Amino acid sequence: MDSAVLFLKNTFFCVLNRFTPTAYPFVRYAFKAEFNNPSASIQDRVAVSALEEGFRSQILRKDDTIVCKGLSKKNLSFLQLSSLFGLRTLHILPENCPSSYKSFVEYCGGDIKFIPSSATEVDYIDRVNRLCKENASFHSADTLPADQNLFEEMIDEDKDNRMHSSLIVAPIDRDDAIPGRKAFCEKHPDTKVVGVLLEGQESYLQDTSFLKAVVKVDRDSALKRAKQFLSEEGISVGIISGAVLAATVTLIGKQDFGPSDTEMIFTDKAFDSKFRL
Repeated sequence: MDSAVLFLKNTFFCVLNRFTPTAYPFVRYAFKAEFNNPSASIQDRVAVSALEEGFRSQILRKDDTIVCKGLSKKNLSFLQLSSLFGLRTLHILPENCPSSYKSFVEYCGGDIKFIPSSATEVDYIDRVNRLCKENASFHSADTLPADQNLFEEMIDEDKDNRMHSSLIVAPIDRDDAIPGRKAFCEKHPDTKVVGVLLEGQESYLQDTSFLKAVVKVDRDSALKRAKQFLSEEGISVGIISGAVLAATVTLIGKQDFGPSDTEMIFTDKAFDSKFRL
């Protein structure tokens, strides 16, 4: 990694030296470390917007519970912010999640329900939907309304600061990721943006016509690349980021995509991942 770390609005944006997925020495590879977003990042603002709009529309009431799939950045925001609104959070976590997860959720006043470690994204969605159907005061974090203008705001903040890559490889593993990716594509039509889905996450696939392509990556390939990145760059990333790496390796060198300066969007560390490396 370069000794000089660039910043994309308070988010680490790092150019890589040792991880070289192709033989093109003149191609730059960089990643935007979304997993290091500070407080008041876009996901915190989305969470606040969703909570405020939930009360405004009377979807939420005091002492209600927000049900979250795991501990994504947005769900961490719900965990830390909900108590300020008089709400609770319930997190669906895999049985093999690190003990630090459990301790952190409990420290912040959240509740936990465990799901088998082999559960797919569909299983997580079914568990959340069932809980919300059985309890009128339970609400899925993924269905709460949020101000979509926030995604435009994020793009406006980024436009003067990013590395002007000709290819961006980004996960589309969450519903809340879609509007931001779409907003960027509309503002930067000359940049090729490829969406990445991890095996078992097809249920999240919505309208992706604005993307150059969608690449699906199996879990073994994603874990292999995440481990490789740890050994070569010394940075511990999670399985979603590993899927982005695997997709990048597949794409670069193909006629439609490379060789070109490439930016990868990493959204999880190994600590944040549902799957241990």
